[in-house]
Amino acid sequence: EDRGGGGEGGGGEEDEEEEGGEEEDRRRRRRRRRAVSIAATFFHDAIYDGRSGTNEEDSAALYRKFASEIRKAATAEEEEEEEENDDGPAATSSSSTAATSDPPPPPPPRG
Repeated sequence: EDRGGGGEGGGGEEDEEEEGGEEEDRRRRRRRRRAVSIAATFFHDAIYDGRSGTNEEDSAALYRKFASEIRKAATAEEEEEEEENDDGPAATSSSSTAATSDPPPPPPPRG
């Protein structure tokens, strides 16, 4: 009798954890795609002046400034969490790490 979890079907718990991790990754990617879509919609022509020929560029610059501010805030929050956490940076959540990754590019200008 094998009580060590090996053999046929013995890795079930590990398989479930892997599947759970894969599902969480899929949910995270869906949330990120949705956030990118919302940001692209919001920042597309966020600046509009009927007399200006640089609306797209101005909107993209506004987005870059916004993304930079968000990154700074997320980094500051992550550093605060690291100071409070005795385990150091490895113990921070993956969501805080994701927040400090490069922001998605601004929407392309319309031709």
